[in-house]
Amino acid sequence: WDPSVSPEMDRVVLHALAKDREDRYATAADFRRDLLAAAGGRDVAAPTVAQSADQTRALSATPTRAMGAAAAGYGVGSAAGYDAAATTTAHPVADDGHASDGGTSSNVLGGAGTPGRTPPDEPPKRRKGPVVAVVLGILVALGLLGAVLFTLYGPDSTPEPVLVPMPTVLDQTEDVARATLTDLGLKVTVARDNDDAPAGQVFEQSPDPDTQVVEGDAVTITVSEGPENLTIPDVSGLSETQASLRLRDLGLRTGETVEESNGNVDPRDVIRTEPAANESVAPGTEIKLFVSSGNSSVPDVVGETQVAAANTLGSQNFKIQVVEEVTGDEDPGTVISQDPPAGSEAPPGATVTVTVAKALPVEPEPADTPTDDGESTDGPTPTPTASPSPSTSSTTRPTTPPEG
Repeated sequence: WDPSVSPEMDRVVLHALAKDREDRYATAADFRRDLLAAAGGRDVAAPTVAQSADQTRALSATPTRAMGAAAAGYGVGSAAGYDAAATTTAHPVADDGHASDGGTSSNVLGGAGTPGRTPPDEPPKRRKGPVVAVVLGILVALGLLGAVLFTLYGPDSTPEPVLVPMPTVLDQTEDVARATLTDLGLKVTVARDNDDAPAGQVFEQSPDPDTQVVEGDAVTITVSEGPENLTIPDVSGLSETQASLRLRDLGLRTGETVEESNGNVDPRDVIRTEPAANESVAPGTEIKLFVSSGNSSVPDVVGETQVAAANTLGSQNFKIQVVEEVTGDEDPGTVISQDPPAGSEAPPGATVTVTVAKALPVEPEPADTPTDDGESTDGPTPTPTASPSPSTSSTTRPTTPPEG
């Protein structure tokens, strides 16, 4: 008897090793439940040791009665053709095992007419098979019990987690940050986003620096893709100063300023930008401004009719002055020259002089001259001599450009 085994555990083992299958545990779950209860010092469902002993005594009494009955039958048994009751006589038996009357008699246990001594009682031979089975069963039960106890109270097989301090990798390049974290046994996950930090630089990490993390855990770093692009605003019509301030407020810079002729825009106001409005550029990009010089470029009206030339110049805020010149080289009413020439600059409202072709004068046809006798002469009448006249004539006539 092992004092270290509790009565509850003893009851569980005895119940598990009961000879009759009906007296054992019905299921493995019941067996495990009682093992856990016994290990925890709680009551079990297995019967008590006294109940098991009563069952053992009941089982032992049955073969004893059977053997007594068999012995009685053996004492009165008969051989073939003999009446056992008639030939068998019971005599007292002396201490040496012989009949007390010294005569011949039948053997108490033998058949009729069989002389001899009464054989002494011999102990029954024990069979080794059941003993071996019981021992093996006990060993198996003890092994199961040990496994359960080891599972419940044995050392934890799970290794303790290894904690490492989380370093800071902010402002490092992606490659340097990845190497730093990998050397500590951490897994690295990379995210990307726009930020004011230079492209390729870490600007955010999770978990935060100076915290404890388990070796093998995943760490997320966010790498900058640079600032987000900006859209160039439309600053046309604004003054140079106003346009510069608006661009600066958006994170852009004002670059070179170039004057252009545009009579429809006030002097020093913005005509356009380069890059153009609504284009997407990186923050800090220089924007070139094109501002009005206050002058307009004189359009080319040579070859146009007088009416068409007046409309063209008027649309550019120029006035027109017309000079006629008699010539046979161009159709009458066509502009043959202008001053200032095309492409030159002039302030709005300046006058452009255009020369328009005028047709040659028509020569009168000679008339018939009558003679003294009343007859007309067939030859030409001499023309009186006069001062020569110019072949061309010029007329200056200022013209006001059409409204609108």
